[in-house]
Amino acid sequence: RLVVGGVGDLCSVYINGRLAGEHAARNEADKRTPFAIRVDPAIDWTLPSQTLTIRVENDGGLGGIHGRIWVVSSGADAR
Repeated sequence: RLVVGGVGDLCSVYINGRLAGEHAARNEADKRTPFAIRVDPAIDWTLPSQTLTIRVENDGGLGGIHGRIWVVSSGADAR
C-alpha cells in the first residue's frame, strides 16, 4: 500500500500509467488525514522498476500533498 499523509482535494495514484486508486478529501480537516491506496495490483512484476505518478487536483483552499508518502507491506496500517 502507498500511504499519503493527506491531499487537497483529489488524489489519483498511477503505477506504470495504470490507475491504482483515488482518494477525495471530504472536508478541510480530511486534507491532512493520512490514507492508503493498494498499489500491488497495478505493479508489472516483469519490469525491473516501476513508475509511480501521483496526481493532485485542488479545487481551492488547502491544496497539494500534505505530510510524507511511504510504502507499507500487507498487514501494516496507515499510522
